[in-house]
Amino acid sequence: MPDCLTNATTVSCQYLEYLLAYQTPQNRPVNYELETLYSLIFFELELSDPDGTDAIDQWEAKLTQEFDRIKRAFINTVFGIASEQKIERYIQQHQAELTRMLDELTRSYSADKTKRKVFHLLFLKAHKIIEELLDFVEKHFSRYFNVDTKIPDSYKEIVAKDFRKKVRRMEKVLESFEVDQKVQAILLAPSRSISTKRPLTYRELMYLKTFQEQLLELPNADWTEQDKRMHILLTMIYINFNSYKFFACCSTHLTSMYQKEDTLVGQIDKLAWLSKLINQTQQKPGVAYKLGRDSLKSSLLQWIHEEMAFLEKRHQLSLNLPINKAEELSDFKLNTSLSVAQLAYLTRILLEEKILLNNNQREVLKFLARFVRTKKAENVSAESLRTRYYNVDTSTKEAVKNVIIQLLNSIRKQSQETR
Repeated sequence: MPDCLTNATTVSCQYLEYLLAYQTPQNRPVNYELETLYSLIFFELELSDPDGTDAIDQWEAKLTQEFDRIKRAFINTVFGIASEQKIERYIQQHQAELTRMLDELTRSYSADKTKRKVFHLLFLKAHKIIEELLDFVEKHFSRYFNVDTKIPDSYKEIVAKDFRKKVRRMEKVLESFEVDQKVQAILLAPSRSISTKRPLTYRELMYLKTFQEQLLELPNADWTEQDKRMHILLTMIYINFNSYKFFACCSTHLTSMYQKEDTLVGQIDKLAWLSKLINQTQQKPGVAYKLGRDSLKSSLLQWIHEEMAFLEKRHQLSLNLPINKAEELSDFKLNTSLSVAQLAYLTRILLEEKILLNNNQREVLKFLARFVRTKKAENVSAESLRTRYYNVDTSTKEAVKNVIIQLLNSIRKQSQETR
């Protein structure tokens, strides 16, 4: 049997299988537009003579003509369908078939060296036509485009090559931000996985591109926080890198941060600050490493609140007072003629001169806020005391100086009376 006839029989069988696959109602779109294109690329091309100029020119002209027809058909059909569900089905089935055709074309010509050599330029033209049709669908019908389906294998190879170059740049950024090797491996694992045989979806690719952009922009950002690793954490919150392994690393780092404080009150205060910092960090809408999971932001906030609740309970127990006794004392306050500003400044002097030996001024100010009442404020906030502790005006200094002079005069008077 001649080679051409054998080849024709093989291709005809493949084409017949292809057509039969679209005869069932669940597989057949409203109007199936790719039948002629498939025939041109997988049937007529392989039967054509690559040295026959006229035949090849005719084939290219048909291919271009069919390309234009399919684009017009997509637009006309979509505008002619009233049901959103049918439009989505129509677009997604053509998207899936275009992807399948690209993968089949790539496999066919990659596996056959002779075919690749003979039909190389024609293969490239056919590949470009299918690729441009897929891009057309994605661009003009993005609302119906299925981002959770795999990208074509040939596109994945290009993306993988690009990401291999970018991974080293991302490693350098992470090293400059003092990220250890374990965390680096977790953060870069998704980008490295592109080079594996695992299929990659459009959604995953979009996320990885966002991840890459944000990470490579880190050195150019203006950060006020001193802990460089917090910069990474806040960036991952923004792009919702909700990896379980990364969350575990974050909780370990936050634990080491708050446990540097000497007292339970100081640790609770540190956790409250971390909660405020994370809660005020924006999260990019509609972006997630893993759909269906809690966001990294919400997971960290929940963890912080659980840690705070535990420490607050420990702190209450450390007072060594029965609950009812503590409640009895909660209404008791020292009354002072000092203003809030004067009380804060006097406390600062006592701490700086080591008359009060507590190391944590925040704890002292919180204690005063709870148990002291000034002449104008029934309830004093710790934040108000903290603000006036650092910002002291001249009138406050003079008033406190007069109080101290008054105390000295009282001591002198008492000393003279005892003589």
